Amino acid sequence: MASDSAPRVFRRWFRFSLRTLFVAMLLLGIGFGVLGWMANEASRQRKVVSELEHIGAEVVFANEQPTMPELLDVGYRRRVREVNLLEAKINDLAPLREFDGLVELNLSGTPVTDISVLAELKNLERLYLYDTEVSDISALSELTNLQELGLGNTQVRDISALSDLGNLRLLSLDWTAVSAISALAEMRHLKILLLDGTFVTDGTVLSELPSLRYLSLAHSDISNLEILVRLQENPNVLIIGNNMQR
Repeated sequence: MASDSAPRVFRRWFRFSLRTLFVAMLLLGIGFGVLGWMANEASRQRKVVSELEHIGAEVVFANEQPTMPELLDVGYRRRVREVNLLEAKINDLAPLREFDGLVELNLSGTPVTDISVLAELKNLERLYLYDTEVSDISALSELTNLQELGLGNTQVRDISALSDLGNLRLLSLDWTAVSAISALAEMRHLKILLLDGTFVTDGTVLSELPSLRYLSLAHSDISNLEILVRLQENPNVLIIGNNMQR
């Protein structure tokens, strides 16, 4: 009996060992696959950062504690927090897709016209497009984390895409062809608004901005002066331009 049971025990052990080996190899394969993917992502990011810095960009990384694989320099993909491309010679913004954690982006003075890529940067809080030829800002409609938006001296005329950006604190529309600002109605946190040199004549919506603290209207022609007078009487609001300066 003992001699008969020994082969059976051995066969069970052998099958168990093969199963264990198969599982171990599968897990190792998955692990190496993940590490390979991380390394590829990190390499691609480094390449994009290098290319941006080559054209004069300033790239700021988030101050984060790296994970163990990162400490071993395996797939160290640091999160890019800010990119400053002020006056850089860049037309194609596609490389910015690599920076899904981007919080601040400055494209002022660049030759950029198409900003559709920015629709993918959901974490953006500060975006500056001053002195560009940008005219279509529909890509910004879902960037609900935006707190500061600079559109001064651009080709923007229609700001209806901004109607759902209720977290905006600063909005610069100065020296644009914007004529209607009803899209600001739900911006309950807006504190600073620049309308210098715009074609805005109806300022009714300004009375619906409870957090407004600074309003610049130089070279503008808002007609409903009673609203401006009411704002002027609020000691917390400073109005510059349009003969309303204190």
